[in-house]
Amino acid sequence: PNLLANFANLLSRIGRLNDAIGQYRRAVEILPSHADAWTNLGLVLRQSGDVRGAVAALERAVALRPSSSVAWQGLDLRDGQRATSREPRRHCAIAFSLLPAMARRWRETLRRINTRHGSVA
Repeated sequence: PNLLANFANLLSRIGRLNDAIGQYRRAVEILPSHADAWTNLGLVLRQSGDVRGAVAALERAVALRPSSSVAWQGLDLRDGQRATSREPRRHCAIAFSLLPAMARRWRETLRRINTRHGSVA
């Protein structure tokens, strides 16, 4: 399964999303507990426009590895209504709590950008 997942990673990087999806699906069929493969499957499904499939895969990834900030971040964008939905904000908060250093860097960057453009965060 790791070899299939690594091959799928390569395929997704070169833009062969459908082929990557197939390889990720094979990896999780062989090893259903492969959290990274579920996460990457979800991200590639989202990139290909299959939001429902992406949500299902990312939720499986989070169930297998609740500490996966990447899976939580993927769920943050699941419904495309980032500004109005509370659930994606909760997912983002969980992702930041798992990687506090990243959260601090993002906040500092946003503060600098907002200061330059006249608004204060």
